[in-house]
Amino acid sequence: MCLGSPALFACLGRVAILFFRALPQETVDPADLDRIAANVRAHMDALTAPADQRPAGSPFRSALRHADHENALLVCRLWDLASAYRQLARAPRHASFTVIACWSPEERTYRYFQQPALAFGASSSVLSFNWTAAALCAVLVNIFVIGVTNFYDDFTVLEVESLASNAKWCIEGAFGLLGWSLKELPDFSTTAEPLGAVLGLAQCRQGRTHLANRPKRVEELVATINELAAGMPIPSGLLQRLRGRLLFSRSLCFGRFGGNALRALSEACACEPTVATVSRELAHALRELKTFLQLAPPREIRLAHDGCPVLLTDGSFEPGADGQPTGGMGGVVLDPADKSYLHFSVRASATLLKILMVLGAKTVICQLEIAPVLIARMLWRSRLRQRSHFSFIDNEAARCTLVAGYSPNVFSAALVSSVAAVDLSDAILVWYDRVPSASNISDVPSRMEAPAMIPGWPAPRHVEVPHGALSDLEAVVQGCRDLEMEQCQRDPS
Repeated sequence: MCLGSPALFACLGRVAILFFRALPQETVDPADLDRIAANVRAHMDALTAPADQRPAGSPFRSALRHADHENALLVCRLWDLASAYRQLARAPRHASFTVIACWSPEERTYRYFQQPALAFGASSSVLSFNWTAAALCAVLVNIFVIGVTNFYDDFTVLEVESLASNAKWCIEGAFGLLGWSLKELPDFSTTAEPLGAVLGLAQCRQGRTHLANRPKRVEELVATINELAAGMPIPSGLLQRLRGRLLFSRSLCFGRFGGNALRALSEACACEPTVATVSRELAHALRELKTFLQLAPPREIRLAHDGCPVLLTDGSFEPGADGQPTGGMGGVVLDPADKSYLHFSVRASATLLKILMVLGAKTVICQLEIAPVLIARMLWRSRLRQRSHFSFIDNEAARCTLVAGYSPNVFSAALVSSVAAVDLSDAILVWYDRVPSASNISDVPSRMEAPAMIPGWPAPRHVEVPHGALSDLEAVVQGCRDLEMEQCQRDPS
């Protein structure tokens, strides 16, 4: 079937109709950066990464790759519809609703015009266009088997380098056949800029790609933060815009960082426009966020996560009948890479417990649940570096704090910031989850005892926590105490 034949045009129409009928939802969900990342990962799995590096759950694990795809390289290209809404005609029955009256000063009367295309900015136009764009995407995927996603009128296409010219001819031919005009954009390359991000495909043969911020965007954010931190007056709406841009830029960075700073920024946005200048606390939070933003590596898309270590941590706290509380922290790591079963135990000092009770009397156990996560990061940095792992905690408040990267408690906030800093510097990718207390084998180490044997694993081996790790924890505690005292002096209430 040749491109441009009536049979192909009819086929395109049938596919679009079937696509409309197949979708049960009333709205169209545009394919954002997460969908692009999933598309990249699937292409690496199928076409570029070595077969022995495919994950255990890969649908291509038993498939043989064609010889033409040996040492294949992924490339990416964007297509953007020119004046997209103007290329779609409004329904003929809506003619009476699209009449615009304009006063003519020369003729001293009204002139009437009809708008034959979709009105830009109208909510119904957005929905109508999204259906059409989704149908165009379905045509490219289902008929031409091209790896494409679309976000409104932006189409992001992935292809192996050897087939890039064929994909370009096919896509532009299909759009031309259906009467769509396109913008002039750069050709296929290992680096593209979809939806305001930078997609790097140079390492796709090793099963890794990345999504990053544009350097210019980071420079603009840093400059804005520097101005605010210097005490510059806040223009109307600036904090809201800054928060939105920071949220997007943070999503393109590796790790969970800046949660406390973004929370402080959100609270300031709620006060605007009554806020005329940046408070000292907000300035400190913004400087912290700026540091993380400058140091954080790009968001990484990894094909395989096999052999992930499992980390379990726990904290214990007893008020004590004599008024002297006792507490401890413990952790266990199970590493399938070398079949290691390691554990540590740390007794919480009286000074630490006293400060925790001052900073958050009702949530001491929450901080004692988060602290061993930080100790484990520092103790097993070489084991966790540039790897993915599962972190299990039996305290829901501590788990949610680590996932959100934020806490109203100053000590918990400092702990999660320290954990995020280690993750950034060592490229540690972690998934937090809850384990029932009865199944948490790190409960025993938190009480200064050795965990039980696990069938199929060697005997657990105790690892001493170096004094430096405990010193870092004490430094976090002291810093929180100083900050709390400073805030109380400024606001005695």
